[in-house]
Amino acid sequence: MTSEHLSNIQKFFEGSTVLITGATGFLGKLILEKLLRACEEIQTIYVLIREKKGKTVQQRLDELFDCAIFDYVKREHPKTVHKVILVDGDCLLPNLGLSEEIQQKLLNEVNCVFHCAATVRFNEKLRTATYINVRATRDILTLSKNMINLKSFVHVSTAFSFCVNKEIKEEFYEPPITADRLLQLVEILPDDILETITPTLLGKWATVYLLTKSVAEDVVKDYGKGLPTAIVRPSLILNTVNEPIPGWTDNIYGPTGIAVGTALGIIRVMKMKLNNLADIVPGDYVTNCVVATAWNLDNKRKESDMRDPEIYNFVSSTQNPITWSQYKTRVDTNARCVPSPLTLWYPFLLSTESHIIYRILAFLLHTIPAYIVDFIAYCLGKEPILVKGYQKINKFVDVVGDLITKQWEFENENTQSLWKKLSEEDKRLFEFDMRSFRWEDYIHSYVIGARIFLLKDPLDTLPQGRRKYWILAVIHYALLVILLYGLFRLVMLFGKSLL
Repeated sequence: MTSEHLSNIQKFFEGSTVLITGATGFLGKLILEKLLRACEEIQTIYVLIREKKGKTVQQRLDELFDCAIFDYVKREHPKTVHKVILVDGDCLLPNLGLSEEIQQKLLNEVNCVFHCAATVRFNEKLRTATYINVRATRDILTLSKNMINLKSFVHVSTAFSFCVNKEIKEEFYEPPITADRLLQLVEILPDDILETITPTLLGKWATVYLLTKSVAEDVVKDYGKGLPTAIVRPSLILNTVNEPIPGWTDNIYGPTGIAVGTALGIIRVMKMKLNNLADIVPGDYVTNCVVATAWNLDNKRKESDMRDPEIYNFVSSTQNPITWSQYKTRVDTNARCVPSPLTLWYPFLLSTESHIIYRILAFLLHTIPAYIVDFIAYCLGKEPILVKGYQKINKFVDVVGDLITKQWEFENENTQSLWKKLSEEDKRLFEFDMRSFRWEDYIHSYVIGARIFLLKDPLDTLPQGRRKYWILAVIHYALLVILLYGLFRLVMLFGKSLL
């Protein structure tokens, strides 16, 4: 493609060298794929990957390209795949674990940095979360300051980094602890003491992930001064809506984990306020916003001397709101049309705003059935695993419940302004306008995508899934009738004894 036929964003990436951290994560994969597919004239993409679970960095890169979202690029643009160069690094280590030789190469060549690396586990250890989310952010910004041809640096955060505030504007807030102080603590204190003081450090922050992301933003504010730097804060990121594959995801965290668990008949109760707004956004829209932000930073760098980092809140509630009730109803409706043969019990989900009622229902519908099934497994000589499984599930549900029982007011004027700056061609290539978003169509592909990509269950098994669904429905309602009849008999007997 000749330069005159490129869009503005494509021209920005023409001949550019990009560094992506977190390329093996959900959003990192989407950004990498988007650049390879939509910006073919890009020069080089460095991806920082670490060894993990006995796999070499090369094996992990090969696994990355085995992902379904890269099928189109490998088939239609095979040459662009060779533009991806592996960087052996680790965000757990000081200076990202980069050798001096690699650091010098990046300093000389990189024009654009997408810092997506983060540990998103809600129950992560404080030390690990601090090293990955805070120290790595500091170290990559320190490295970027010396990049001789840096055009833009985009840090991916979360819209809930300052979840303690009811109103969240596109501005910086004070974290509960400075990065230097937090790093001092995790470097000096042993694991047992860190674990003891973690609840105190968290305060009103729901998780270690959110706490460390708030501190990381403060790092960007301090270390990003004088650089073309921005923070993109997406809300809850779900499956893609359009590209590269409608409904694609590999992320089980957040509402998607609840939806999948419910569809399988595993999760049966949830703490949520159904009338609250569900601030959820599709992964490909977030990707396009992040890529467009990099282009916009370069424009601003050329037009003026940028001194302070900018913030872009990427949310849905301001322009195209949907409530948790609407989300739940549409997910339920679509899930019943495509049941999986992997379903363990007839799917249903009870919701309550009361923490006490939630605990009671979770005990009745999660804990007791788990003990019964594990007892049967033990009697049959099999390993009991359901109780431990539900303990993890209940912790996960607790954390997600904290996010979906609260309501925030987001400002996203910078994001709206960015969309308006895009040319018509770029709006077509890098769509992220939530105003024209159709929730009905999206949730249909969202449910099917979760079935195919998370459960690894193709639609070919739909006949078996429907058959099992109706069998489980009969068993479920028969058991319900028996329980109600038994309860009725107990009440009658109790009433007679009183007389």
